[in-house]
Amino acid sequence: NKFRSTSYVAEGTMDALLQTNCAAAKASGIEVYGIAFGAGSDGETQIRGCASAKGSNPNDKTGYYFKPQTSSELADAFRDIASQISKLRLTL
Repeated sequence: NKFRSTSYVAEGTMDALLQTNCAAAKASGIEVYGIAFGAGSDGETQIRGCASAKGSNPNDKTGYYFKPQTSSELADAFRDIASQISKLRLTL
């Protein structure tokens, strides 16, 4: 609580930091999934911008960005993500 009451970072600054960190993660080969559940329109924009893109089309967020409207759709989004990442294998 002390941090929240003594520090303020403008929303635009926070949005820019989020997008910078997301871009760095994706540039490093990390797939980023985003779920915008009750995030509001700006939150949805930020989460969608952060999510990885499918293929070479930067606007195709299929499988990486989810906007569930109900708790059932939220559970489905997590199941979809879990299914996708369970296919990953690490090798040396």
